[in-house]
Amino acid sequence: DIAVPIPMARLRKKGGRGDGSCTDESLRKIMNESMGEHMAETKRAVHRAISRAFDGSFGVICAECAFSYIVHTHEYCVHTRNDITCLVYKDG
Repeated sequence: DIAVPIPMARLRKKGGRGDGSCTDESLRKIMNESMGEHMAETKRAVHRAISRAFDGSFGVICAECAFSYIVHTHEYCVHTRNDITCLVYKDG
């Protein structure tokens, strides 16, 4: 089996930007409102806010540096604020 990545432009968006960093702008808005100055607090705050606003289980990864990831999901958002970048994605 060979996995072929789907170009970001072909992914279905729910009001997301054209840059492929977010499938749903409401995810980005919640992330932006929840992100603070400290990474650990930001991760927990984003997770709490997303859990209250959306059905299902979401993972949250935050870092103060560049990171690489592979996630198989249809709902996700990557957002940076206060020099912290977070990825939120819907589990399975």
